[in-house]
Amino acid sequence: MAVAAYASLLSLTRILESIQSPARLHQLRLDTKQIQCLQDKVKLLLDFLEVHSQGRSREMEDLARQIADAAEEAEDAVDRHVVDQLRDGSQDESHREAAFSSYYQDIDRVIAKIESITIELMMVKEEWTDLQEQKPIASLPVGSSDVLSSVDKNSTVVGFDEHLVRVMDELTRDEPGLQIFPIVGMGGIGKTTLARNIFEHPYIMNHFDMRSWLTISQEYNVKKIVLDLLNNVKTKESDQETLAKLGNLL
Repeated sequence: MAVAAYASLLSLTRILESIQSPARLHQLRLDTKQIQCLQDKVKLLLDFLEVHSQGRSREMEDLARQIADAAEEAEDAVDRHVVDQLRDGSQDESHREAAFSSYYQDIDRVIAKIESITIELMMVKEEWTDLQEQKPIASLPVGSSDVLSSVDKNSTVVGFDEHLVRVMDELTRDEPGLQIFPIVGMGGIGKTTLARNIFEHPYIMNHFDMRSWLTISQEYNVKKIVLDLLNNVKTKESDQETLAKLGNLL
């Protein structure tokens, strides 16, 4: 099934490239940013399948089927849009606007589906990795720091998958403006582990060009926090830069 999914994605890639050729761009109304977004997500899936196509789990087979369906859905939407635009050139403006709006929403839905599938694929990949690297811990006492350290570094805490996927989905929606996701609860339930797993997740690392991890205590210094943040993302420049100059790097 992974082969069928790969073939569907490859076919969609060729169509997306075709409609952006100079000749087509003069004939078709397209949102190039939306098409580029779709292309990026399709490429991510293609790269994943090239490396992990040998997976034979039930989850992988189901996700491969979803990938093929999403790719075919996108291809059908693009085909309809091309045909409608070439055929309805004489239609009034309101009809063309309605047709484009319908097409745009169809592609947006496909992008959302692919984002969801990608997150699930990353989760399945992590499960495979965990199973391969898992070491017996039965001899360790309950609450052992070795067990907790292993969980923090190598795996997603059992039971956190739903929260992990939900937060990653929200973080990668490309919403404008600042987003804050508080993780609250009693001490010791794994809030930091959840946050760290999200921060270091391959999908998040691929999605964001810059990431920074900061720990802020109850007694804090705003200038130090900003400098630490900027120090994590700044390019190789003098450490003596002023705060105002560093701020331009954000």
